Amino acid sequence: MGQGYPDFLGSEVARRAAAEALKEAALNQYSAPRGLPQLREAVASWHSRRYGSKQTAEDVVVTAGGQEALVCAIRAGIEASGRSGGVVVMEPFYPFLGGVVVMEPFYPFLGGAVSRAGGIAMPMRLEAPEFRIRGVELLDIPENAFVVADEVYEGTAKHRRVASVVDPQRVITVGSAGKLLSLTGWRVGWIVASNRELADRAAAAHLDLTYAAPTPLQAGVARALDEDDLGGVGALFKQNYEKLEAALPSSLKARGGPRGYFLVAEIIDGTDDLTFVERLAESTGVVAAPLRVFYADPPPTNLVRFTNQHTTSTPRVGAS
Repeated sequence: MGQGYPDFLGSEVARRAAAEALKEAALNQYSAPRGLPQLREAVASWHSRRYGSKQTAEDVVVTAGGQEALVCAIRAGIEASGRSGGVVVMEPFYPFLGGVVVMEPFYPFLGGAVSRAGGIAMPMRLEAPEFRIRGVELLDIPENAFVVADEVYEGTAKHRRVASVVDPQRVITVGSAGKLLSLTGWRVGWIVASNRELADRAAAAHLDLTYAAPTPLQAGVARALDEDDLGGVGALFKQNYEKLEAALPSSLKARGGPRGYFLVAEIIDGTDDLTFVERLAESTGVVAAPLRVFYADPPPTNLVRFTNQHTTSTPRVGAS
């Protein structure tokens, strides 16, 4: 229960539509670099319906998964800010950002940090949307800075967009069919940016990196978004969270409430996270992730994370 991926099939609508797409010659070749037109329209329409944001297909760039979307978004923000600033990342953060930005501690008031850095502010991404929004609201974001909002978990818990509290013209939102439709192996993600310059710069970065995402899978994702087929994962994950929380040993205390993909627990008996996860795996076969990997130095050493995005039988086994 350490790595975050589902153990079920994912969106049936998407899978059927992708299978149909494999029978069409054009859909077995490269799509347009910015993405299959029907997927860009579907993402824009889905955002508009869900958030009332009035997006258009021109705001959308399809990428090979959410991770590439993050890289493209960071590059777009840095270039649009004149390459004169840096990237301010709030903890906890996506641990693979180290391949894109160099981490250096910066503890003073975040608003001042962003004002001096320019460039990009990246809100936290770990199953705590209300903390992320509060953190963004504290930032005094200057005119030459942009916000990269990693919102790949938007379909699994109650969600409030960063673009609802920051000028949308300064926000680059990252989404993922892997998380939204429980299809992590498909590697289809996207960027939504109302600012056309940001969208164009992200598209240019994507062109340099992968050129195009898998075309038939894009077709499948488009159909699922058009039909709002998320597979009821929000209710499933909430049910799983409640089962896991009820089964936690006395040495653990759940932090926060249901947050979609994960349950974060505090170790309250004084054991450090690395020792705890090692003992847990050896004694029960259940694997958890030490939360320190989502922080720079010095990290917390008393928090662990359990995945929560499985069928109900898997959490039952883990809880036992």
